Amino acid sequence: MALFSHIYFRIFCYPTEEIHRVKDALLFVAFGETIPDEINLHEIQTSSVSKTPIFIYELMLKEKHHINDFLEKIHKHISVSKLEKRIDNKCFLYLRLDKQKAYKKRICFSDAGDTIYCKAKIQVYPTKKTVAIKKIRNYFS
Repeated sequence: MALFSHIYFRIFCYPTEEIHRVKDALLFVAFGETIPDEINLHEIQTSSVSKTPIFIYELMLKEKHHINDFLEKIHKHISVSKLEKRIDNKCFLYLRLDKQKAYKKRICFSDAGDTIYCKAKIQVYPTKKTVAIKKIRNYFS
């Protein structure tokens, strides 16, 4: 059984940022250097309190080989002890990756707010947090 059934990414592009750089950072985190020809990058436009435009980009990985490539990329940067605190009762794993470093083609986890948000559904049966934690420990150890 695979570790994740799907991985959802979300990134915000603020008025001070260049849209292509933000998209490049997201695509690097999701796909690495080899970006598929067809991707379903969803764009949402909203605005801040001061009415400046903010773009939100969302992407979901569902294909097993893309999920495995992502896991391989983050594997050496993972701290298993920190991951356990990032799993909820519905067996979702929440990660934040540094947006600026991703644009520079580097993977780095962050606790800051301006990041690439990642929400991954851990495939476990039964769907219990304790089972998910055990599976994460086994995979990343």
